[in-house]
Amino acid sequence: MDEREIVLTISEHTFQYLEVLAVGLSQEAQGVDNEALKAGYDKRIDDYGPLVAKLLEDVAGSLADGVRRPGAWERGVVDQLTGWNSTVYPDKFGDLVDIPIKD
Repeated sequence: MDEREIVLTISEHTFQYLEVLAVGLSQEAQGVDNEALKAGYDKRIDDYGPLVAKLLEDVAGSLADGVRRPGAWERGVVDQLTGWNSTVYPDKFGDLVDIPIKD
């Protein structure tokens, strides 16, 4: 599968809240002392960046599903977060995008 890498710039304040969420989700899913919590963790700077990156990748995947599948539960999240009204401009995107056009 092809992948793209992007760089996000977010405030330290936002990052720390995402860090709390990412660590909490990891603890809930795999226990307090799990490998995901240790992977990439730098005790000197208290950085759970790898977990935050995974969280954002998962969120991006869910948003994409909400766009791709109009009946998906993720569509409600897309609507709430962005207010998107399903406007699609054919032939403007890559050949992997196949979205039914609203009449």
